[in-house]
Amino acid sequence: MREKKIVICNNCGARMDKDAERCPHCHAMNYFGAEKKYMEGLEDIRENLHDLKDEAEEKRKKTVRTTVLVAIVVILVIAIPCAMLSLKGEQVADVSTKSYEEEFIKRLEWEDNYLPKMDEAYEEGDFEGVARIYSEHSSEEGSMAYYRWEHSKFMDFYNKYEKVLRYEEEGNSSYYWLSYAVELAGFWTEERLKEAINANYVSDRLSERDVEWIREFQVKAWEVLKNRGLSEAEVMDIAEQSTEDDYFWSSTCDRLLRERFEK
Repeated sequence: MREKKIVICNNCGARMDKDAERCPHCHAMNYFGAEKKYMEGLEDIRENLHDLKDEAEEKRKKTVRTTVLVAIVVILVIAIPCAMLSLKGEQVADVSTKSYEEEFIKRLEWEDNYLPKMDEAYEEGDFEGVARIYSEHSSEEGSMAYYRWEHSKFMDFYNKYEKVLRYEEEGNSSYYWLSYAVELAGFWTEERLKEAINANYVSDRLSERDVEWIREFQVKAWEVLKNRGLSEAEVMDIAEQSTEDDYFWSSTCDRLLRERFEK
């Protein structure tokens, strides 16, 4: 089985397969994957050209078909790289179903309709309200505008924090949710939080106020982990082992927690 190489989407910051033609989350073009797909298409055309030589057709028909295929190759060689270059940017739309202009307008409409409400809820500290607004309207066209909202990264933290609180209160025996507490407390060090404040992409960026809230989440996360009998040294060690290429893998953390409590 081919080992997947993970890259970061330049548009939304999500992790994806390096060979993917588009980001599975925001559908922005992945230029490495698109180029690979393009080259595979050229190879198919070359094979078709080769097959034509073996066909028992009249000379005129063979010449016409070969000429058409050669013309297609020339068009692809010239047009596709030019199109790929013209599509570079942070908001590459999924042009397979709609034009860039239409998608851009939908995103603007979504922003106008819901981001002011999210801003208001955020300012009031009503993060559950923010999550509810997004959940109710995430299926609408243009909802990818959410990832351009300045607090979208922060909401990832809140959603994990909320699960830690809820499952701790319910006495849930799963270790997967406990991995969220390890991520909050052990992975997101002060250094990483400061780096996120200066992140290049909005979807990766935290504000100063976001970080203040996250520090409060971390206090509760540490409390939960200590109540489970985990020392600070153990949490930091598990967080380090669960990190690869500066990315925290909850599945790895879940396995390590199982080994810790079930040995």
